[in-house]
Amino acid sequence: KLVCESLRDSGVTKLPEKEYGISKVIHDVLSAKNKKIAKMLDYNPNELLVQKAVDALVAALIQKQSMWLAWNEAKNIVDQIRPSMNRSTSLFEELIAEGVLFEEGTSGSHTNESQIRIGFERFSEYLIAEKYLEGLNANTISNAFENNGKLNFLVINQSTMNSYKGILEAMAIQIPETFGIELNQVIQQHSTNPVLYRAVTESIIWRTNSSITDNTKRVIRAYFSTPLDIEEAMNRNDALLSVSTRVGNLLNIKWTHNIYVSTPMPERDSILQPIWHSSFGKLGVFDRLLRWALKADIKNINAK
Repeated sequence: KLVCESLRDSGVTKLPEKEYGISKVIHDVLSAKNKKIAKMLDYNPNELLVQKAVDALVAALIQKQSMWLAWNEAKNIVDQIRPSMNRSTSLFEELIAEGVLFEEGTSGSHTNESQIRIGFERFSEYLIAEKYLEGLNANTISNAFENNGKLNFLVINQSTMNSYKGILEAMAIQIPETFGIELNQVIQQHSTNPVLYRAVTESIIWRTNSSITDNTKRVIRAYFSTPLDIEEAMNRNDALLSVSTRVGNLLNIKWTHNIYVSTPMPERDSILQPIWHSSFGKLGVFDRLLRWALKADIKNINAK
């Protein structure tokens, strides 16, 4: 919803096909909301008050190690960016009204029981992960996950990795886009952990084409040899199908086709048939591609 509203407010009718990953989407959403709220509250959009408010809220969430803030605490943080005594001129109220923030509690009462979080969980996790990665570079990122490193708390054991799964999934997008290495290669002590493999695989849906490298292909290829239950196998298949039609993506259908063509038929069928059987009729990626293919005029499809 936020993405569609921001595209509409920016006068854009569709997502650009090239180099438009979730990183740019999130920052474009905040930029569009900042321009809209700036007009409503009559401040200069160059002040970037929406971005500053969200950044301050994310810092508070990290300090509390929580996805929620008490309503009063969140309001005080935003009011430090732009104070207001009236709801009609309140940056905090506009952030809620525009969906940048989400309020949960007694409707309209703003009691101490009300809580505030960033509008969508994936946005929140992405921004928190981005804040955690600040100040790191390609030479220090691995050390941050080792014992006594500032990010080691995310991967102490299986329980912590499960708890911080969303943050790790966001990092699986940001680390290769920023540092050119995959998440499970950075966290070498857990390089084959299913949580990290899954995070890397699902990250390809949200990443720019340029962040998909030969190194990414090696990681995904290794995942093919990992025994999976049907749900995990479907998730992996959905991720690959999601990028299958992207020209210029090294993991598009040509790569997947070559993988399965080189696999002996009995083994290939034992992998694909249960996935396709379980996916059919679920209105997921597999169904969309199948229905698109059945309706498409193949004479007008670009060979690329």
